[in-house]
Amino acid sequence: MTHRAPPLHARLAAAILLAVMLGLGCVSWATQQAFNDNLQPELARKAAVVGRSVAELVAKASGYGIALPDLVGVDAYLAEVRRQHPELAQLAIRDAGGVLRFEHGERAAAAGVQVPIGRAAAVLGSVEVGVSVAYLRNILFEVLLDLAVVFVVAVFLTRELLQFITATDPRLGAVPGSGGALLARMRVPLFLFMLAEELTRAFVPGFARTLLGADTAVSADVAVGLPIVVFMLVVALGQPLLASWSERIGLRAAMQWGALIGFVGLAGAALARDLTTFMLWRALCGLGYAMVFVAAQAFVIAHTTQAERTRGFALFVGAIMVAAVCGPPLGGILADHVGARARGLRGGCGDCARCGPGGALAAARGGVAGQPDARPRLARSGAGAW
Repeated sequence: MTHRAPPLHARLAAAILLAVMLGLGCVSWATQQAFNDNLQPELARKAAVVGRSVAELVAKASGYGIALPDLVGVDAYLAEVRRQHPELAQLAIRDAGGVLRFEHGERAAAAGVQVPIGRAAAVLGSVEVGVSVAYLRNILFEVLLDLAVVFVVAVFLTRELLQFITATDPRLGAVPGSGGALLARMRVPLFLFMLAEELTRAFVPGFARTLLGADTAVSADVAVGLPIVVFMLVVALGQPLLASWSERIGLRAAMQWGALIGFVGLAGAALARDLTTFMLWRALCGLGYAMVFVAAQAFVIAHTTQAERTRGFALFVGAIMVAAVCGPPLGGILADHVGARARGLRGGCGDCARCGPGGALAAARGGVAGQPDARPRLARSGAGAW
């Protein structure tokens, strides 16, 4: 029995994927090292700023004739400063002889900073500020997790692109106009659209919480879930009605309209000023999602035979699942770095609206160029027009 070598497109995809993984690994390692090298000096500078602030306040009190040991409320003040700056492990005040007078926190394992109290001619003591090693370790670990998420998502995205290329390029054995090539082209706009929606899942509840008014009739925990409920309700109720509509106008047009409506819904949600308006825009997003979902599902049925249908739906479901895996982590990283408050989340929603459905709309328009748009009904002919 002879051993057959893997086809050219499989070997090419594996080589490119391996190269991308190695490149991402090197970039992730370099980023981690650069972040580690720059973080410690930044924390030291911040500790020096906090130390100068404390030293100026103590020097001001001493200027009124109050001796350093007689100062009142210093421990409470140092505790408040540490509460506002969790990256600080210790705050201590020593007199001119080096005797410890006030202290809050634990001795830091990392080297801290020491700021003199008073002018050089009359130093009253010093403020010692220690940086928390645990805080530094947690920050680096969070960055490492973010890099790991980006690595995994980038591998998935590269795989999607390679599947599209190998399934549509005639030089790699693809048959132009075949069902496999058409499904591969459909998967690209479908994946982009689903990815745009999945990006919002990480921060929609938090964004909805910022829109709550003082006179909200329901509890905050219930209110933040209402936009998700409205979205899913529109998706569930809209699909049966949209199936016949997508057949009438054509599957290509149905996906284009769905992508456009999703774009408008996300853009409107990003600009919402209250929870009710935000829910209405999310309902519009649900309508666009349902339109794209139904059109893509009908497209799979129309361009596969009975024997190919399982593989066709595997491509359809695979695009949705990959988007579900990639979207929420990326959305969480976006919300974490841009900010969890309304302004940052609006920026994140705006990015989703610009990059996601907009790209899907463009891809859908050119997805299967050259295919006739006769728009027959699926129930009658068993084939739909993309």
